[in-house]
Amino acid sequence: LFELSLPAGVEQSTGAHLPGTREVVVCVRGRVRVGPLGEEAYLGPGDDRWFAADGPDGYVGLRDGRALDWVLYDG
Repeated sequence: LFELSLPAGVEQSTGAHLPGTREVVVCVRGRVRVGPLGEEAYLGPGDDRWFAADGPDGYVGLRDGRALDWVLYDG
């Protein structure tokens, strides 16, 4: 479990995790864009996004945001 602090305009990206890895991101505050590159979702407080994390993904603060991020490894 990670806590993501994403001030407006801040962008973070990650490389691929192990095959079969999934992620769920829950927006706690603000507005964020998260997910696999090219397939991002826009989240506000209480919204969540599940996605396969075995490819590059990213996180962007659209309005000062805070989110919780679970990385779920297969096996």
